[in-house]
Amino acid sequence: MSTMTYTAPDLEAAISVRHVAKSYGDKEVLKDINLTISEGEVLSLIGPSGSGKSTLLRCMNQLEEINGGAIHLFGKRLGFEERGGKLHQLREKEVAKQRLPTGMVFQQFNLFPHLSVYENITLSPRIAKSQTKDEIKDRALHLLDRVGMSAFKDAYPQSLSGGQQQRVAIARALAMNPKIMLFDEPTSALDPELVGEVLGVMQDLAEFGMTMVVVTHEMEFARSVCDRIAFMEGGHIVEAGAPNEVLDNPQSDRLRNFLQHVER
Repeated sequence: MSTMTYTAPDLEAAISVRHVAKSYGDKEVLKDINLTISEGEVLSLIGPSGSGKSTLLRCMNQLEEINGGAIHLFGKRLGFEERGGKLHQLREKEVAKQRLPTGMVFQQFNLFPHLSVYENITLSPRIAKSQTKDEIKDRALHLLDRVGMSAFKDAYPQSLSGGQQQRVAIARALAMNPKIMLFDEPTSALDPELVGEVLGVMQDLAEFGMTMVVVTHEMEFARSVCDRIAFMEGGHIVEAGAPNEVLDNPQSDRLRNFLQHVER
């Protein structure tokens, strides 16, 4: 049962997370999470497996329902609307509309194997009918060029490397013109030699001002590309700050121990 009360958003923020809690049965996965992400900011979530990073990301995209607190996207509360002084939960169709400003890229590429690269990228815009056919085509070709996959527009996913598939997955997420991109360990399923090509695309997005939240174990990417890093453990945000503060001057034993076990 959700226990939702009024929680004021940060109207200046792209994403405002206030007192968010999430449980699976008796297991608390997120505990009183508070986080503000500004428009154009790149935030990295780091921490050990099971710390709640991916769950928090999925809550931001309403793939998981929170049990307490509130998440606001550009000042609009996710999953609920206020009517007559009371909060009313939105229907799935309305939730789907709220997801439109947010693109998400997962660990696994999740491309449709029976569709070509071009067809994978154009599928959602065609279903949504949010653009004309010419606009869909032009944007798809532009995005393929942007991620370095123009030569593979007629190829099928099984013929591509993991890095190529993930670049297509990024282009597919961008095809709906999102204002925010969420990345859930996008390089964890890749061979080490393919990681750089995906991180390069993400760095390009950051340089163009895309608001991004990235769950990652790539510490060098977090250091060089992200504006802030938040370290999570046990469902809490333990420390957050600029990359040099978090990575070079950790304040907690938990963060120091974590950094000793990951590549810098």
